[in-house]
Amino acid sequence: MIDTEGLIVKRGRRIVLDNLSFRIEKGQVLGILGANGSGKTTLLQAISGSMTLEAGTIRIGGDRLTKLSYKQRARRLAVLSQESSVSFHSTVEEAVMLGRYAYWSGLFSRESLEDKQIVKEVMEETNISHLAKRSLIALSGGEKQRVWLARAWRNNRTAYYLMNQQIIWI
Repeated sequence: MIDTEGLIVKRGRRIVLDNLSFRIEKGQVLGILGANGSGKTTLLQAISGSMTLEAGTIRIGGDRLTKLSYKQRARRLAVLSQESSVSFHSTVEEAVMLGRYAYWSGLFSRESLEDKQIVKEVMEETNISHLAKRSLIALSGGEKQRVWLARAWRNNRTAYYLMNQQIIWI
């Protein structure tokens, strides 16, 4: 469950989210509609922990977001941003594998056989297996979006998915 209570978020001096509270139960789908600049992206950034709250609390699976480590957050939340740029040379397979980082034991850990199997499965599920050895920078926009989806999907099939305007290409 994602549970928010009394969220207040500012951008500069402007209050973007003002005393927002809601709960999303496991298995529910919630769509947030609004005009440009109305706070949709800000809300997703707040839930993911990348935006500082002025007030309020966010709980993921009953635990306060602020008490979870980055790896714990990554195991519970998968975020697909509105825009994703590629500034490094890696293959599609390597990019999807990076999504498994939250499950590795240390900074220099290597992927396990289980990680490799999960990556193989999600690449098949998102129809990008044929792109596995291609460079990310050589992909079309739609192909990159499928890579980001596969990378998020890897988390585990019970994670919460925060997707910002991604539904168009799914």
